[in-house]
Amino acid sequence: MGVNFYLTVETPSPGGGIRTHKLVVLLDTDMKHQTVQHTFTDSDAPPRGTSAGEKPALPILCYNIWNTNPPVWAVRDPSRRASWYNTRMDHFANVVRSAGAPIVSLQEVRFDTTTNGLGDHSQVSHLTRRLPEYTQFVFQPAMLYYDHDAANPLTRVEEGPMIMSKFPIVHTDHAILSHDPQDKDDVHQRVCLHAVVDVPEWGLIDVYTAHLSLSEPAREKTLIEIWEFVRDNSQGVMQLFMGDLNAEPDSQGIQYIQGLREINGSKTEFVDTWLELHPEPTPRSNDTNEVENMLTFPTCNPVKRIDFILMRRLEATKAVKVTESKVVGKKGAPGTELFEGGGMLDMEPPSPIFASDHKGVLTTLAWE
Repeated sequence: MGVNFYLTVETPSPGGGIRTHKLVVLLDTDMKHQTVQHTFTDSDAPPRGTSAGEKPALPILCYNIWNTNPPVWAVRDPSRRASWYNTRMDHFANVVRSAGAPIVSLQEVRFDTTTNGLGDHSQVSHLTRRLPEYTQFVFQPAMLYYDHDAANPLTRVEEGPMIMSKFPIVHTDHAILSHDPQDKDDVHQRVCLHAVVDVPEWGLIDVYTAHLSLSEPAREKTLIEIWEFVRDNSQGVMQLFMGDLNAEPDSQGIQYIQGLREINGSKTEFVDTWLELHPEPTPRSNDTNEVENMLTFPTCNPVKRIDFILMRRLEATKAVKVTESKVVGKKGAPGTELFEGGGMLDMEPPSPIFASDHKGVLTTLAWE
């Protein structure tokens, strides 16, 4: 249904050395080329490693992007759907830019032949056009949705996680997580995407992101697999794991990945960056305003915290602390904030056009 080309290209670097680009270029079913991955490193870049000098604060953003919604079944008029989607993507890009995070992890990023015009179906392209400052990015499809409409048998929808960075991504790989097709809540394939980011003054930081199953047994099994993947494949001075984990803080799986509980004799070394600043582990929508402000789903009426940024400090980063942890994307796009629809897809009366059905999670790290 599509062909990926893995390319290595050399160009002059700004400093006079060689810039080595690694790209994945998709030839899609429209016979159009689209870049879905681009990383590069310079031969004359400064040596890696933590600096003895002052290290800048490091904001990190995690966001479930709500794929290419609104869906075809909700908005049959193609022009109206395109207008709604592109307004949402413009707003999403503004929210990301305002957050100011040089490293962003995304979930539910799609290649969707039902979205936009000929040769413009890649949400990776939609994002990188709007956010060109993120010069490096990696995307890994995890699941394929089949179109059951026999009149359109070539419809192709693939979805997976993505990492965008303003800093060099020096390595990337992924783990294919197990799933049980006999479990009605675990029908989709899941992956954990890994990027090693060369952060100025900090050194190499491992960034992992995933979108977990709706099935509790599957989540617990794949969280153990993710921890093993992190433990065995990390290269940096610190590891970050973030994503839409589809579970709340009082669940066994989340307490396991937070390092608070063992499962089958396994225990992680992660800490939940939210809990570094806020003592409330299991917020609910009827709690205080402070807690309401960190509930992440759904944006229009938040009742759950299911989006997380977790950190694993190593010896070299024991002095790293969390200075900020908050949610972003709480308001609708300009001009739609006061719409009175109650749901994300309400049309009469219309809903505010939120950046996503999830709010983003922004954490800032700094050195003592």
